[in-house]
Amino acid sequence: MTFFHFCNCVVLAYAPHFIVFRYSSLSEYTNIWKCGQAAIVYLMTQFIKMLTLATFFPIVEGEYSFSYELMKSAVDIIDVMGLHFAISYFLSGKGEVRMFTAGLGWTAAHSILTYFVVFFVGARTTGFSWRFIQTAIKSNLDLVFHLSLASLVWIFNRIEQTARSKHLACVLLLFCIFHSAIYQTIFNYLAIDSWQLLGVETLFTVGLALSSLIAYSGVSITIAWDRLMRPFFIIRFCSKLNMSIPTESTNGGGTTADQVGHGVELSESERDKGLLYASHAGKTDLVRFLLSRGACVDWTTDEGFSPLFLAAREGHLEVCKLLIAKGADTNQKTNNGVSPWLVACGKGHLDIVKLFVENGQDMEATGGAPRD
Repeated sequence: MTFFHFCNCVVLAYAPHFIVFRYSSLSEYTNIWKCGQAAIVYLMTQFIKMLTLATFFPIVEGEYSFSYELMKSAVDIIDVMGLHFAISYFLSGKGEVRMFTAGLGWTAAHSILTYFVVFFVGARTTGFSWRFIQTAIKSNLDLVFHLSLASLVWIFNRIEQTARSKHLACVLLLFCIFHSAIYQTIFNYLAIDSWQLLGVETLFTVGLALSSLIAYSGVSITIAWDRLMRPFFIIRFCSKLNMSIPTESTNGGGTTADQVGHGVELSESERDKGLLYASHAGKTDLVRFLLSRGACVDWTTDEGFSPLFLAAREGHLEVCKLLIAKGADTNQKTNNGVSPWLVACGKGHLDIVKLFVENGQDMEATGGAPRD
């Protein structure tokens, strides 16, 4: 009976992790080793957390102190930093895949290291106890919590996001950092039992997951709208210029930007915005035409995205050459401190990196992490 109780607790605690990996299509884009890499980052992060807690927050005897627990919970910001490191630097692939892989590997490592010994020592020697069932349920809540935390870290570092999504992500990240102090305060001051506390944690975790989904939907809508409108914007330009949709090359007998558009008047806003979208889409002929009509090569959006930055991020070498030839600043940075050179390095566009170096790129320039 004790063995079956142990097996029941283990299956209840860890089967959802396998189900999420197997049936979420994550296995089609990555492998279990990637989750293992995230688990390695988790181990390093917890080691740093333990050293920090042991050094600055020794165990204090006496009554519960909210301020002391709040300061201890602030150490959980190391988890946020560790997840950011895993998503941005340790894993490769699409942003959503890296986010999901890091979250799943992180929560799997957390559940195994936190609960498995409890099951092995306690549940294996007990015929039945609700305490271990509660622990298994807590493991499932941690799965949802850490996946939500990983998504929030990824959302916070996204370039394409609405102000509402960013503000919501900040608030939710603060909750994730201080959630332990919040739970401890509820448990001590409301004098609730373990099942009631588990119910409170469930409500908070579900609320966190739904709020994270709302924040994620804001980022997704922004990206989808940009991808939807960019072709229409380019088609509108081509229609106004009475030209076919431009190709990547001017060879092959097609109509080029040098052969059309004579006499067409474009407003300053149309030229500058058109150059931005054409650079992003890699439309070399359209970029050449807009530059010939006086488009501002260093015009930026409110977020600081220049035509050169977008072309470098998407890997459009010929467009980058045209922009640099017109005097585009290779050291210009976005509001997040990311330069075209940095984003090209992050994306692995080595030919563009070489082009920047050959055209006066400041090799000492630093900035934020490139984000896709």
